[in-house]
Amino acid sequence: MQPILRSLPLFGTKAVPSSLVLRRSVLLCSTLLASLLSGCTLAPKSSERLQRREVTEIGRTLRPDAPTHTVIPPGQGSLPSDYLAFALLHHPQVAAAYDDWRAAVYSIAPARALPDPKLTFQADIASAVTSLMPGFMADIMSTPKREAMAREASANSEIAYRTYVSTLVETTSGLRRAWADLIAIDRSIQVRREMAVLMARLTAASQAGYETGQGMATLEAQSNSLDASRRLDTELASLIDQRTAARARFKAALGLTATDPAPSWPTAAFSTDPLPDDATLWTRIVSANPDLASMRAMVDMAEAQAGVASTAGTPDFAAGLMADLKMNPLLFRPTASMTLPIWREKITSILNSAKARKLAASERLDARRLSLAVDFAQRLAMLRESSRMVAYIDASGYPTIDRDLVSGEAAYASGMSGLDSLIRIKLMRLDLTLQRIDAEHQQDLAFSDLVQLSAGDLSAVPSLSPRADSTHSHP
Repeated sequence: MQPILRSLPLFGTKAVPSSLVLRRSVLLCSTLLASLLSGCTLAPKSSERLQRREVTEIGRTLRPDAPTHTVIPPGQGSLPSDYLAFALLHHPQVAAAYDDWRAAVYSIAPARALPDPKLTFQADIASAVTSLMPGFMADIMSTPKREAMAREASANSEIAYRTYVSTLVETTSGLRRAWADLIAIDRSIQVRREMAVLMARLTAASQAGYETGQGMATLEAQSNSLDASRRLDTELASLIDQRTAARARFKAALGLTATDPAPSWPTAAFSTDPLPDDATLWTRIVSANPDLASMRAMVDMAEAQAGVASTAGTPDFAAGLMADLKMNPLLFRPTASMTLPIWREKITSILNSAKARKLAASERLDARRLSLAVDFAQRLAMLRESSRMVAYIDASGYPTIDRDLVSGEAAYASGMSGLDSLIRIKLMRLDLTLQRIDAEHQQDLAFSDLVQLSAGDLSAVPSLSPRADSTHSHP
């Protein structure tokens, strides 16, 4: 190589100005380094480009270019889907999960990239500077190893995406449950207020009977009615406190703080569509359940980690070039190094550890399928039990007590019974209404759980979950 080097003008024997030497040496080192690294680039895979496009599109929905600083909650006449859309777009939990996913997507490129090159410097100094050697150093990782690391980072971003979808589902489910709680409490308050009015009339009737001396058990009846009236007052006060807490939960489910304006409180039950048959619903759950999707992504992640572990026996390289600016002609010092993965026990342990993690991820997926089947059966049983109770009250409970009420009104009008008997029948009917409210509340909660299992509410804002495998129509 020496004759070739001397044939170049840069390495002639004549004195060369130091500034020119520095410029030429830096240029040459840069050229050599660029040539060295030009064949080591790794283009992004189509999956990475797809994830970047998805995260960008969702970002335009969650964070528009001109965001509205004044948050206006849903008002009078808003549909349940409007509340769902508002919650998904404004809840900080959704924004945090989106940012975690975005961070994971942008971590793929660093994982597949080469390590940063280094600018090196070396000098020999005795009584004077005898050598001055700047240079470059680069670590060269094999392409298969970087591809495996990119697959691992891509699998991690998929887990982050599934976590983001799970957050969307949890947010919609939280809103549904808060809605059901608020409706049940409001209706219970209304019924108990009606009962309190009737109890006041019953207490007055018992007191009047006691004062006139009618009946031997008038004092006991008066005491019982007073006790029942106080109990109703206590229950009513507790329900009012529960409504305050339920409204706070409802605002939080919408992503509103305590100081934000209150939304229009719901006055009707959340709209529900008929469920499909059990087999169809279970198929939807298996394909769309966010927990299962996350665990499948974890299996892929473990498989990608096993791929990275399989490269543990592959050596890594480093190469560099230095130039002594004090020498004329210039003295170049190339350097190279290679790791020696010679510890077989270490490599075997890394591989076995990765295989064990992959097996554990697959087994956790199987276990979640089993527990999901149990959850599905329990929620379906709760839904059918509460639905049967509502149907029984409507078909038999109300007609029976209404007949008693008609008979009681006729008996009171004819003087065959007192006012207290008629009031007690009305109280029984209101108590039956409370039972129906509770059964309907349990029905709504069970339905909400089934919707959550099948991710059925994500259609409220389709642009927040663009993939077809995670956006399903309402069951």
